[in-house]
Amino acid sequence: MPWQSEEQLVQLLTTSQGAERKRLLGLLAQRRYRHRRKTQLKSPFTGEGQLTGATYDQIEDAAVSNSGRSPIQAEPEPTLDSEDWLDFDALLDDTSSLDQDYGQVSLNFSDERGIYMPALDIVKAHITILTTILKSVDINPVVDSIWNPFARSPFEGRRARILGVPDHYHPTEAQITKPHHPVFDLLPWPTARNKMLLILSLPMESRPKVAQDSPENVVMKFKFDIMDATEGVRIHGFDAFDAQSWEIGQKVFDGWWWAFDMDIIRNSDVHRQRRGAEKLKLKKPA
Repeated sequence: MPWQSEEQLVQLLTTSQGAERKRLLGLLAQRRYRHRRKTQLKSPFTGEGQLTGATYDQIEDAAVSNSGRSPIQAEPEPTLDSEDWLDFDALLDDTSSLDQDYGQVSLNFSDERGIYMPALDIVKAHITILTTILKSVDINPVVDSIWNPFARSPFEGRRARILGVPDHYHPTEAQITKPHHPVFDLLPWPTARNKMLLILSLPMESRPKVAQDSPENVVMKFKFDIMDATEGVRIHGFDAFDAQSWEIGQKVFDGWWWAFDMDIIRNSDVHRQRRGAEKLKLKKPA
């Protein structure tokens, strides 16, 4: 297979599934690892013998292919922080590219300086997932809608075939028929999206206490909770489209437990135990 740039690999990733998707994710992980290794070992001297990044990747890819091993098997060391899968600053600096071709989501594996911010993961996921979903339904996503509590979901009143994303991210009937903010479209669980939107459509006095407010204030509360620095929502690993990689924290669970089924809670507890945190638990009202 001819050498492919990161941009080409990302394009293939949006339409690939199963083993092929895992292979592409592994190859992108290798690219990120090589970039770090080259940065760490970079010589202060330059000359004709110096390899460009593309040439270096071509040689490495060829070595992996000739060895008969997958990229991950060839070098088991590299791991990706969840910060690595999208250059958020680059995307916001060039929002004009979304207006021209909103189906092209550019992933730039730049150095994040080792800063881990779960809240930034959520912003990145929102932009990546929303733009990818909307690329095939002739809707131009507005990036700053995630900051506007009065924004409306682009799925309202639209029925269209969605391509290039897992089935669990296809809009549900509630997403099409119930007015809501696009932040709720981000949740990777159809059951949670349905429960959230159906309960929020009830009269205010019939909703849970956290949701007894105006629509825009409920959106702000939900965003504050999912972006909480310690107990908000976390995305583990490289693929934000994988529902199994998502973890809900205790802050989110305290107020919004009624939207999550037991499978979501159990999966979150697995992630929490791996990082030494306690399992999610309901707390008695004060």
